[in-house]
Amino acid sequence: STDDASRNCGQSKIEAKPRPVNVAIVLDRSLSMNTALSATEPKTRWQAMRQALNASLTAVQDRVSFGLKLFPDGTADCAMTNPGLTVDIGQGASIVSQIDQSIGNAAPGGGTPTADALSQVFDYFTTGTGSTLSGDRVVLLATDGAPNCNAGLTCDIGICIANIENPAQTQNICQFDPSQC
Repeated sequence: STDDASRNCGQSKIEAKPRPVNVAIVLDRSLSMNTALSATEPKTRWQAMRQALNASLTAVQDRVSFGLKLFPDGTADCAMTNPGLTVDIGQGASIVSQIDQSIGNAAPGGGTPTADALSQVFDYFTTGTGSTLSGDRVVLLATDGAPNCNAGLTCDIGICIANIENPAQTQNICQFDPSQC
C-alpha cells in the first residue's frame, strides 16, 4: 500500500505570476496631428489617436500600468520644458481617464521634438519617479511623422525630412533653417 507522502514524491506546484508592465505613451501633439485622416474622413489624426488609445487602454487597464508624455510640452514650437510625464504611470480606470482627459485638454501645435521627449522619458525611468517601478518598462511612441526639432542637424535634400516631404521646394529648407530637420 502506498501512502499519500510517497504518491507526491518529486512533485511541486508553482503558480505563474505575470510581471508588472509599465508603459509610457509618448504622444506627438505637433501641428500635423491636426490634419484630417483623408478627404472623405474629416476626423483628425489627433482625434483618431485619442479614440484608439482610449479603447486600447481601457481593454487592459487592470493588467497594464500606463503613463503619458505629450510632446512638445511647452508653448514654443519645439519646447520640452516639463521633465517627467504628463500623467505618471499607474493602473486602472482612473489613470486611463486622466490620460484621456490630458489628451482632450491638449491641442495639436508646434514641431516634433521626438528625441527630447524620449530623453525625458528615459530620465523618468532611470533617475526620476519611474525608477522605482517594478517590472518591465516600455515606451510606446505614437507619432505621425519624422522629428523636426534638432537645431544642430545639417542635412541635404536626400536625408532631411523637411526636404523629402516637400520635394517641390526650389531650395533645400535645411540649408537655411536646420531647426526644420
